[in-house]
Amino acid sequence: RLQNLQTIQRLDVESLDSYEAGMRGEIGGVNFDVAVYRMYKDHFFFRDSDGLNVPNGKTRQVGIEASLDGAFGEFAGGQFKWNLNASLSDQVYDFDRNVAAAGEDIFVGGKIDTAPNVLADAGFGWESPQLSLILSSEFVGDYFTNASNTATYPGHFIGHLRGSWRFSDDLEAFAIIRNITDERYADRADFAQGQDRYFPGEP
Repeated sequence: RLQNLQTIQRLDVESLDSYEAGMRGEIGGVNFDVAVYRMYKDHFFFRDSDGLNVPNGKTRQVGIEASLDGAFGEFAGGQFKWNLNASLSDQVYDFDRNVAAAGEDIFVGGKIDTAPNVLADAGFGWESPQLSLILSSEFVGDYFTNASNTATYPGHFIGHLRGSWRFSDDLEAFAIIRNITDERYADRADFAQGQDRYFPGEP
């Protein structure tokens, strides 16, 4: 549907080409799964900061993702375990668009808003056939909250603690303390109507 100030134009088919290579295995007691990718997205519809649905957007993404885990040592009938997951990426716009009303222009090479370059989580704990205690954390890197790359969210780092007791193969009880240090953070942050906007995470 055409909106204000829009004219009839030919619409191309949206396409996404993604190339990925990876490797998984085990070295020295460490299990690993690593992948690198390159992605091209063309002619996609999106809603700009003027509130218009417009065609022919283009983005380019490149990144690496890794998952590692292992176990070591024994204590009180259980074993220490750890895991790490991380994603590093570069995600950019590949077109120019003037956004008149909101003054939030998109430009070639500009970072895609609300897309962190770094995401990671890690865990360390002890596990026995009956009891487990795991301390985990999650990290979200800083990112731009608007398409013109003038406003940012600093990212956050939060931790969680989980304990469980296995009564049998069919019954297990568990308790979780989320955001154990009571950090102030946003599940999502963006920039709207000239000001920062946050969707708060749980205390």
